[in-house]
Amino acid sequence: FPTRRSSDLFSTSACDTYELPWGGSVTTSGDYVHTYQTVDGCDSVVTAHITINYSTSSEYATTACDAYALPWGGSVTASGDYVHTYQTVAGCDSVVTAHITINNSTSSEFSATACDSYDLPWSTTVSASGDYVHTYAAANGCDSVVTAHITINNSTSSEFSATACDAYTLPWGGFVTASGDYVHTYVA
Repeated sequence: FPTRRSSDLFSTSACDTYELPWGGSVTTSGDYVHTYQTVDGCDSVVTAHITINYSTSSEYATTACDAYALPWGGSVTASGDYVHTYQTVAGCDSVVTAHITINNSTSSEFSATACDSYDLPWSTTVSASGDYVHTYAAANGCDSVVTAHITINNSTSSEFSATACDAYTLPWGGFVTASGDYVHTYVA
């Protein structure tokens, strides 16, 4: 008896692995052939043309101050590993893991009172009351903000003239017997 054969061909693609219709799975692209027996005893050859597309994964590490804007949207304020799954043009997963380190900025403040002027710790002298802010760069690359609440009390001066015979009693105590200008400083 002559053997009759029929053949079929189909093409498909899958991500990472493909389950063949006759059993088993494949993980590489190629042509896979299987022969079935028909009910009348003839061969039926099926060729599967399989294209395997592979999923991908990548990762990166970065450091930021206070917050980090993730490339896929959103923002994080705590250190950790953040994972996002993209879809490739072939329909497979592309997993990206971001290892994020968040360093926090710091702030501090202090108050001081001075007469006439005040020397700020960052080498500036001020002569008016107010809040003065200075930003230091910390070793971790984040800002360290210091706010100085400064109160300036201004000194005052006054003068008066007096005439006396032989001696004059000064208002702050003591007396003088010669004409001249006499200065006294009170602590306010």
